[in-house]
Amino acid sequence: MILERKSDIFYCQLLFIAVGIFFSILANGQDVCSQNLEEARRQFDEGRFYNIELIIAECLDNGFTKQERIDALELLALTKLYLDEMDKADSIYLDLLRQDPEHQVNELVDPPDLMFLHNNFRTKPVFYWSVIAGLNYSSPSIIHDYSPFSFETTNEQYKAKLGYEGGVSIEFNVYKDLYFGGELLYSRKNFLFTDDPEFYSETVSNEYNISYIEANHFFSIPLIAKYTFGEKRIRPYFYGGLSLDLLLFSNQNDLSKLSPIDEENEDLASLNISNLRNPWNFSGIIGIGARIKTDGISLIALDFKVVPGFTNITKESRRYIGGGEVQGQNVIISGAVSDAMRLNCISLSIRYVSPFYNPKLKKDK
Repeated sequence: MILERKSDIFYCQLLFIAVGIFFSILANGQDVCSQNLEEARRQFDEGRFYNIELIIAECLDNGFTKQERIDALELLALTKLYLDEMDKADSIYLDLLRQDPEHQVNELVDPPDLMFLHNNFRTKPVFYWSVIAGLNYSSPSIIHDYSPFSFETTNEQYKAKLGYEGGVSIEFNVYKDLYFGGELLYSRKNFLFTDDPEFYSETVSNEYNISYIEANHFFSIPLIAKYTFGEKRIRPYFYGGLSLDLLLFSNQNDLSKLSPIDEENEDLASLNISNLRNPWNFSGIIGIGARIKTDGISLIALDFKVVPGFTNITKESRRYIGGGEVQGQNVIISGAVSDAMRLNCISLSIRYVSPFYNPKLKKDK
């Protein structure tokens, strides 16, 4: 038993020694490659370009850290440019951009030749894709006010309510800082309707009032044009466009509680009114926002937009059968007929944004 324990201790010691030797060799290799990179820089500064590739060649495959490899490729590309080997310079710099697609050149510090080489390539993202989550605040604008009875309602009010939205988007770079793209967006847009008509006050109850929350669920396809500013950590943008909105379903939740019919039919307190709403609608989009650079290549965006409705969401053919008779169960429940209205909203969202890069040599080089 004692011999077995001594044997186990011996093997553990060997393992620790082997691991120590491995990391020692690795650290020594990195030190050698760091020294080689410094030597290559020194020879470059002295104008001795022919030995630079030989000095750093072995470490390019294995030995440099990620940042050292980027620095070495930049130095080697610039060296080939000075040696009038333009094709090799382009090839090396393209390799650099594929490993570091957001590589930047500082025109105040770096040599003009490096800026020339950098400008030969397409370095902006080909497109951005993003995941969206946010809140909206919706309210209707009335086109025409209707009543199911032969009187004018005088206390009718619509109030905005919070909703939510989420989806995905993609934006393609079409020219410099101009992007064109689209979204697939699901949203729930809510508003509150209240009324205290004289008809009920006189014939039913002085305490009676009409009150319901309407929730409209949309699947939208916005098409937008976006312009961004700068390449700094915070990148503002503004955009505009149009949205095609498909109504998935719409329901009203009755809050009145005092309706005699509600007492007999409690299930009707929440009513699907999708058949009273137009399934296809259009809206405009105006928005501003800012992309905030993270430590990697991804970004976080804060986005605020105004979405005015362009079309009447109420299906006119379903409001009346004729002779003033109202069609639709919602009038039975709440004593209200849907007005002709456009649905507007504002929204605040947060987006996870990821760019897709595909650096290439410009055709007009």
